[in-house]
This record gives sequence, C-alpha cells and structure tokens, in this order.
Amino acid sequence: MLFFPRTPAMNKRKTSSSTERQIIRSSEGFLCSTLVVTGGTLFSRLLGFARDACIAWILGGSGTADALTAALRLPYMVRRLFGEGTLSLALTAACVRERLEGENGLAAAVGRHILFKGGLIVLLVILGAGILLPLTAPGLLKRPDILDEAIRLFRICIPYALFALLAAVGMAELHSRNRFLLPSLMPALFNITVLVSAIPAICLPPAQAGTLLACGVLCGGLLQWLCLLPATVRPPQTISAQRPSQEKVRTILRSLPAGILGAAVPQLAFLLASGIASLLPEGHMASLFYAERLLEFPLGVLGAAVGMAAAPRLAALASESHASSKEEAPCSDNDAFIMEIKRAQHISLGLNLPAAAGLAAVSIPLVTLVLGHGAFDTEAIQATALSLCAYAPGLPAYALSRPLLAACQALQDNRTPVRAALPSLLVTVISGLGLMYMAGPWGPPLGVSLGLWCYVWQLRRGLGRFSPSLPCRSLLVLLLGTACTFVSAFWITEHYASGSPLFALGLAVPAGILVYALVLLFGDRQLLSTILRKKTL
Repeated sequence: MLFFPRTPAMNKRKTSSSTERQIIRSSEGFLCSTLVVTGGTLFSRLLGFARDACIAWILGGSGTADALTAALRLPYMVRRLFGEGTLSLALTAACVRERLEGENGLAAAVGRHILFKGGLIVLLVILGAGILLPLTAPGLLKRPDILDEAIRLFRICIPYALFALLAAVGMAELHSRNRFLLPSLMPALFNITVLVSAIPAICLPPAQAGTLLACGVLCGGLLQWLCLLPATVRPPQTISAQRPSQEKVRTILRSLPAGILGAAVPQLAFLLASGIASLLPEGHMASLFYAERLLEFPLGVLGAAVGMAAAPRLAALASESHASSKEEAPCSDNDAFIMEIKRAQHISLGLNLPAAAGLAAVSIPLVTLVLGHGAFDTEAIQATALSLCAYAPGLPAYALSRPLLAACQALQDNRTPVRAALPSLLVTVISGLGLMYMAGPWGPPLGVSLGLWCYVWQLRRGLGRFSPSLPCRSLLVLLLGTACTFVSAFWITEHYASGSPLFALGLAVPAGILVYALVLLFGDRQLLSTILRKKTL
C-alpha cells in the first residue's frame, strides 16, 4: 500500500520551508508552466530538424555521414534513455523535499558523483572505442576506412553523453524551484551550437566537415552543462541551509537507477520496435525511424510538458500532506495531491487525444511536406505515414505516464514504475511480433502503442487511490471531440489531396482545433475551466 514518505528531518523544519513551499505551489500557474515547457520544447524541436537537415546537406550520402551517424548513435541513446526528462524527473521530487526540509546541496552532490564516476566510464569508453564501435555498427567492419573515421569521431562525441547527464541534474534543480524556461531552452542551445559549427563546415571537404560537426556536438553539450551549472550552487537566500548528509545522498543515488528505468520505458519501447522492424523487408526500418522523428514533436511538446510542470507541485503537496498527518491535523493536502494528479490527467488527455487524432488524419500531407523529396518516393511516403498512424494511439498514453511518474517520485515510490516496466516492454515485444506477422509494418509501432497503454494501466494500478479516475462525462466529451477532430481534418486532407500538402495542412490543422474547442465548449465547460484554471487545486 502506498503512503506519503516519513523522514526524521521533517520534525526540524525551518521557517524558510514554508516560504519555499509557497514559492513552489503559488508562483506560476500550472497551465502557465506547461505552456513555458511546451514553447521552449517546440523551439528546440524545430532547431533539431534544422540541425539534421543542415548535416544532411553538408555531408549528403558520403562515407563521413555514415561515420558521424555511427559515432552519434551511442551518445544520443544515452541522452534519450538517461538524460534530460528521465533523470530530471527522477531527481526533481528529491530536490523539492530537500529544500522543504531546510537543506540544500543535493543536486550538487549528485552532480559530483556523476561527474567523477561518469568521467571514468567515458575515459574507459574512449580507450575501448575500437572494440565498442564495431559492436554498435557491425556493418562498418566491411569498410575499414569508414570504421577508422567513425572511431575518431566517436572519441570526440562520447563526452557529450556525460554532459547531457550533468545538464539533467541542473534541470532537476531548476524544476524543483518551479523554473522551467531555461531548462526547456537548453536543447535549443545545443542545436544552435551545432548549426554554428556547420557554417565553416560548408566550405570544407567531408572528412574535415565531419570533424567540425563532431566538435560542435561536444561543445553544445558542454555549453548546456555550463549554463545549468549555477543551478546546482546554493542561492543566496538559502546560504544558511544545512547540507544534506552523506547517507541521504547515497540513498538518493541508490534510488536513481530505479527511477530512471521507470521513466525510460517509452524510449526502450521505441528501441525494441526498431529491432523488430529490422525483420521486415528493406525500407520499413527507415520508415519507422522517420515516423519516430516526426512523432518527437508531439512527444516532446505536448507529451512530456505536463509531467515536468506537475513534478515539483506534486512533491510539495506530498511533503505537506505528510507533515499534516504527523501533526494529527486534517490531511487536506492529501486531497489536493489527488486533485492535482486528476487535473494533470485532464490536461494530458485534453491536449494529446486530439493531437494523436490530428496526427493520424494529416499523416500523408505531413510526411509528403517534410520528407517527400528526392528519392523519398510515394511508396516511402505511404509506409512512413502508416507507421505514424500506428504510433499515434500511444501519444496520449505517453502523456498520461509523465504525471503518474511524477506522482510516484513525489511519494518516493520507485517500486511501481519498475514493476510496470517489465510487463509493458513484454507487451511491446509480443504484440509487435504478433501484429507484424498479421499486419506487416503496422506491427512494431502498434506494439509500442499497446505497451505504453499497458504501462499507464500498471502505473495507475500501483498508485491506487492516488490515481483517481476521470468523470465519465468528461471522457465521453474528450472522445467525441477527438473523433470530430479526426473526421474534420481527414475530410479536408482527402478533399485537397491533389493540391499542395502545405495548403491541406494549413486548412486541416486549424479546422481540427476549432472543431475540438467547440465540442469542449458546448459539451463540458467544467472540463475547460479545470484545464484553464491557474491556481493549484
């Protein structure tokens, strides 16, 4: 049975604790924080597409492009699995609890451990690059010259993985103070740095250009960390705060792997789907990759934003509820905690159900506009659009999992995410393989969607009474609005299928948004007021 955590330090709260709690709970509104994260992430995603397009323009299909892709695969995988949203989400609640207990310095201590131990691991990886890289890209063994270039570029790029982890620690500290703008812009800083390094690379031969781009990746990661490093230093107003004990730091470090594993389930599911897709005929694995790239927009912009915004608020409410229970006072913050989760689920579904429906409805013109150029023919467009439609049902599940994970971290409950991880990944693999043999390329992405919904169900089951069900009327209105969004957007894209894809998208997207807003307005105004309210429930 879940319970709010009890720590001896709660009995010795300082007067500054109540001030910190008010800052976390009553500074920016929940919706405002969500919009800040959404805007920053959208800007970063757009720059990410510009970065990839610029690299493709400079290197084309040369051997250096293959070498750089192989060199970046492992650092990017480490960032996706353990950096940014996963590590920061696991650490944010701990930083909130620490500050409410009148202590400070946890993020700095965790950062030091990651720097020293991670630095040693990076050094070993650099020394063993000649052995490790052929394992991640075995096809390069038949091209020794490209393999040597990939190993050289890999040694330049791999420290980026360490900088990404250290930057995630700074993100967690800022999130715990309810500051979201700077962390959400850090990926944009990385992309800008790579784009700046690409300017002189235009005039260089591919080999030298690849080296310059790899240095841009390294410098981008370093700048991210340096910009967030001051966040781990104690601010002036808490200079008298106590430092956390070494035992507490060790406890947090021991709990981080479980928290990171629970938060990384979606990324692991995508990796498993990619592995399953390798069993399909030529071209389908690339279609899956391109569909994932297009899905990153709603995943990052709409999916993760609510969970990031909710994490510090849920941690503060859980801490306050525990304090009330120890003082034998009415535990009203327990109800506030549950209502905050309910509201986060409302916002997650309210944003992501129509987004998933709209993504599926406009998949053909979207893929045509973004990717349908050159050798990317009609068959490739249809295969990628098909994969995107199969991924779309998993978008609301991913969005729901973020606030549920934040609730688990607030409750210091690492068991529920870990217990939910294995069944969800098994569902991803089994359903992906089974559906692949039944429906072909639909299988792996549909397996991911089913696995993510299984993950949400397991999280809700583990949280028990702390994960309230949404009212049936609200769910019906959301589903009706989602269906109307899909119908209106799909009808427009089909009606203007022979015209410009940009024109079709320009009509379909606003029409879908307008129809959805009208359904909510006339169907459930209380739902709209719940989503738009700017104060904590």
